[in-house]
Parts: sequence; structure tokens; C-alpha cells
Amino acid sequence: MSEWQAVCPLANLTEGEPFGVEHGDKRIALFLIGSKVYATGDICPHNFALLSTGYIDGNSVVCPLHGAEFDIKTGRCQNALYKRIQTYDVEVRGGQVFVDLAGRVKA
Repeated sequence: MSEWQAVCPLANLTEGEPFGVEHGDKRIALFLIGSKVYATGDICPHNFALLSTGYIDGNSVVCPLHGAEFDIKTGRCQNALYKRIQTYDVEVRGGQVFVDLAGRVKA
């Protein structure tokens, strides 16, 4: 079941820079890569660190605390050290970023 919610204006996102938002009890990290917006959970599964305060390396976000890299599209840990992070479907409508807070099913 979908739970599409507006989380922020598209204008808040900058190419190549993570951006964190809170919606209810969820922390979401948003990424603008090219002309596409991606969304993942914002908390590193290893230890509490906000991925939105890390940096983007290609299609990965790097945790600012210990350097683990997570694929922004799939949520998989690139170094296979930690469990994957949640990913979310994203749509941009009328200049607003909408995220399906139900999350994607993990493969």
C-alpha cells in the first residue's frame, strides 16, 4: 500500500549533495543525481549517523561516521559490511518532492 507524502520543495535539493528531512517518525535522505531524485533511510544501520551529513560518491552515499557506502538506488552496502538501508520511490509534482513512505520491498 502506498503512502505518498510531500516532503520538501525540489528547490531545497542541490545536485550531488545529500539532503535530510523528517516526516513523522521517519528520517529520509534525498539525493539529486542528474535530473532524478532518490530517497533512502537517513540513518546508517551500523551506528546512529545521518547519511544526509555524509557525501555522495558516484551512485553511493558515504556514511560520515565510518565510511560505509550505500547504493542510493538499491540501498545495498557496497562494502558488504552492514545491512542495506531502506529505499523509497520518489516523484516530483508541481515542484514538490513526494516520497512513498511505505518503502520498497527489499530483494
